[in-house]
Amino acid sequence: MILSKVRCYIYNSKIRGKVLYELYEFINENKQLMDAINSIKVDSSNGFSIQILHLGEQQTTVLLTDFFTKTLDLFKEFRVTNKSTLEQVKNQISILNSSGPKMDLTNIKTDYSIVEEKLDWQSKLSKIYPNVEFIKIEKLKLILLCKYRNQIIDLEDDKKRLLLLKLLYLTSKQFCYDEFKGAKFGCMSFFSHYQGYMSRLDSLDSDKFVSVKQRIVSSISKLVEQYSDHIINLDRTLVDSLSDTLENQLFDDWDYILSEITTYSELLAKSGLLYNSLDYKIDNVKKRSGQAK
Repeated sequence: MILSKVRCYIYNSKIRGKVLYELYEFINENKQLMDAINSIKVDSSNGFSIQILHLGEQQTTVLLTDFFTKTLDLFKEFRVTNKSTLEQVKNQISILNSSGPKMDLTNIKTDYSIVEEKLDWQSKLSKIYPNVEFIKIEKLKLILLCKYRNQIIDLEDDKKRLLLLKLLYLTSKQFCYDEFKGAKFGCMSFFSHYQGYMSRLDSLDSDKFVSVKQRIVSSISKLVEQYSDHIINLDRTLVDSLSDTLENQLFDDWDYILSEITTYSELLAKSGLLYNSLDYKIDNVKKRSGQAK
């Protein structure tokens, strides 16, 4: 007996349940397809996939493949698109107010080995996203956090806010040139670690700080050509502030990491495994029943 397998990997968690529901509805409405299906297996041990074993001919494989392709195409609004990611990024900055959660200082980790252990290839994270570039991105962010977190915490409030504004500015400026959504989301999520401090930016009286913050929010949502004046103004606004060894070292490291993350995100986007515009992959395999798993 020959069993054919159709497996659909779905990387966008927001649409998994919806696709599974539509699949069962589709099968229930097609008696011939229902009779041909041997088993349906949902596997979450290594990412998320729906596997169907069937006894039908090639026509059944084509039917199921077309179903997944067309159904997933209907859920475009749930994909991790540039637009939705940028909205998420903007919210991370603009909704930071005094009522936001404060940073938990009880579990600060500075041991780099912990970072390596947490993101080891055999870890849960790497099993969910089996992609080397994604692991590299997470390592870069966590290592930077471990390296500077305590030093930033110890700064005076005004200096801390300005430092974070500068980091945001460098990030938003990089995003203006970035065509790959992964870098936008990955870098900006880094700042959620500092939400307790950034929430106080709204309380600043200085028009300069408020203006900088507004321009940062704008610059990450538009192309650099549309906001070239803002970029120039931001450079002039920040250049007159005092710098020290910590700032110079942090900015150099952050600028390098932004470049690396953008590069890795480009590789991710091209690989089709994560941050992919389709967010899914479909495999068709024919095996003898004794080999099917």
